[in-house]
Amino acid sequence: MWSYMRMGRILASHRYFLDIASEEVACSSGVLLTDKNIKRLSTRYDIDEFRHLERSDRETTMRAEEFEQAVLGIRKAIGNLPNAKMGVFVLMDAVRALDENGADTVKIAQALLTVTRSGKYRRVGKEAIDEIIAISEQKPLHVLKYLEAVGQMQQRKLFHYGRVSEKTWDGAVSLDRLFEGEHIPNDPTAYLDQRYIDYLAKNSEELGRIHWRNFERLT
Repeated sequence: MWSYMRMGRILASHRYFLDIASEEVACSSGVLLTDKNIKRLSTRYDIDEFRHLERSDRETTMRAEEFEQAVLGIRKAIGNLPNAKMGVFVLMDAVRALDENGADTVKIAQALLTVTRSGKYRRVGKEAIDEIIAISEQKPLHVLKYLEAVGQMQQRKLFHYGRVSEKTWDGAVSLDRLFEGEHIPNDPTAYLDQRYIDYLAKNSEELGRIHWRNFERLT
């Protein structure tokens, strides 16, 4: 477990940080990374928090926000996110832009809270959105842009912050499988898993390393 030190720093072993980073990326993107994958990507994209980690019980310190930023950097590096901006800043930028365009984001936020607390909806679908628009009395486009930003913020949160409690899932694909053996997607209409395609689009220099069967599927 993490041991908290002064000034908000976290004391933990290199092994622990690597394990949590791999789990966070797998849960968020569906791509399972090894220590070598994390090392290579951290070096390539200057993710300083992870580039010096080695699998050992040697301890190091890291601020929670530094760890979160590094995970977002890895997700960007594999093509899972367009940028490594923290979710809270995605929402803040959206709120600022909406306010400048005449929206009352406070009313939208209050309406969203009212609707979600009502317990009438399991998800924010069309009916829930219509109710948020009616309660907030804001333009539908402004409400949709606000909800989109909230969704982006949630997608960028770390799982160990409580986004989920426990879930059995085996949907992650190993990044090494792209290079070491043929990967046959579960979807019979897909030639190569989209997660691999996203990775190669971001890391085209590795096209020459992929397994020849996967290269055939790609071309």
